Amino acid sequence: MKVELTLNEQPGPLHVLAALDIVVLVMVLGFVMGGMAHRAGVPVRMAGSSFRVAAETEAAVLTVKGTTDPVFYLDGSRVGEGSLPGLLRHRRDTGGLRMVLLRADVSLPATVQRRLSELVLAENLECVWLAEPEAEWEK
Repeated sequence: MKVELTLNEQPGPLHVLAALDIVVLVMVLGFVMGGMAHRAGVPVRMAGSSFRVAAETEAAVLTVKGTTDPVFYLDGSRVGEGSLPGLLRHRRDTGGLRMVLLRADVSLPATVQRRLSELVLAENLECVWLAEPEAEWEK
């Protein structure tokens, strides 16, 4: 028994349409992926304020997310609360760290805020609590 191809062996318009579909798909994926910007950090809802403070270049950002069991991020990297003093001390001694900018959820208990402030001040570093500009809340 002999099997024969019944279609024309020469590429025709039907073959070109399949190639165009692939090209369009690659282009659309390129446009979609190009519009997505990687944003480092941890999203938190901070308190609003009309006051602005100029941050120094030798500053670390400590982000606290959560309320009952807060999670700590130092410059975007997750750290444990127990390792914070050692990390801050190391960065102060080797990297010239002078200030810690603290970002926290609005609902973070005041006891945790005070404990973090005392921890930063105990390492002879300046402690600044950050807040969102009031204009950001109106959006």
